[in-house]
Amino acid sequence: MKPIIHAARGVGLGLVLLAFACTAQAADKAGEQAVHYPLTMQKMHAYFEAMLNMVMATAASKDPKLADGLSVDADWTFDEDVAHFSKTPFRQAIEKAHLTPAEYVKIQDAYMGGAFGAAYEKMKGSLDNKVYDRHNVDFVKQHQEDIKKMQAAMQKEAAKLMPADEDD
Repeated sequence: MKPIIHAARGVGLGLVLLAFACTAQAADKAGEQAVHYPLTMQKMHAYFEAMLNMVMATAASKDPKLADGLSVDADWTFDEDVAHFSKTPFRQAIEKAHLTPAEYVKIQDAYMGGAFGAAYEKMKGSLDNKVYDRHNVDFVKQHQEDIKKMQAAMQKEAAKLMPADEDD
C-alpha cells in the first residue's frame, strides 16, 4: 500500500506512525515544546485542510516519489520535520491552509500528544506522565467527535483523489 493511501484512507495508521515520530522528538527540545502547543478547533481545521491540500498536490503531480513524502521518518527531529514540509509543493499546500510548516508540525505533534495522552489516561485511569500536555489531552477528549468528523471528511475527499492499490 502506498503512503498516500494511508493518508487518504488510513490517517489512523498514519497517526500511529506519527506517535513514533513524537517519541523520537521528545529528546528534541523543539519537539518537546511542540507537544505543548495549545490546540484549538481553528488549528485542527487548518491542520486537516493542510493535509488534504498536500494530498491534492501529490495527486496533481502524479509523482509517486512525492506521495512517499507524505510520510515522516520517526527518527527526524522537529526541525527535520519542518524542513521536510517546507519543500515545494508541501509548503504551498500548508500555506494555502494559512499555516506555516512549523505550525503544521506543532499542531501535528500537539494533536498526537493529546491523542496518545487521552489513550494513556483511559488505559491507566490517570495522567501521571508529564510528556503529555493536560490542555491538549482535555481538548482531544472534549472534541473527539468533531475531530473524527473532520478526519473522516478529509479521508473521504483524499480517497477520491488517490485510487486504491490493487492489493487494498
